[in-house]
Amino acid sequence: MQIKLTAIAVLLAAVMSPSPTVLAQLQPHEIVILAVSGSVESNTLAEYYAQQRGIPAEQICRIEVVPQKTLDREDWESRVRPFIRNWIITHRL
Repeated sequence: MQIKLTAIAVLLAAVMSPSPTVLAQLQPHEIVILAVSGSVESNTLAEYYAQQRGIPAEQICRIEVVPQKTLDREDWESRVRPFIRNWIITHRL
């Protein structure tokens, strides 16, 4: 099974509210933007999106994958997801 990726950017929004029942608009400090590090398009779009939404540039997580439209589930499970999780923890988001 493969996971579809846009070669441009993938947005990961994490709500850090104390209660899942609280419905509110996400704040810039609650959003992480994923970009494919080897893709100029992905990085350009991620930076543009961050600027337009007031999201700090430090909240762009650049993942190391081959710029393409799909990603094998094995790569996602073994490399990408743990990288994102560690990045979020390291950046205290």
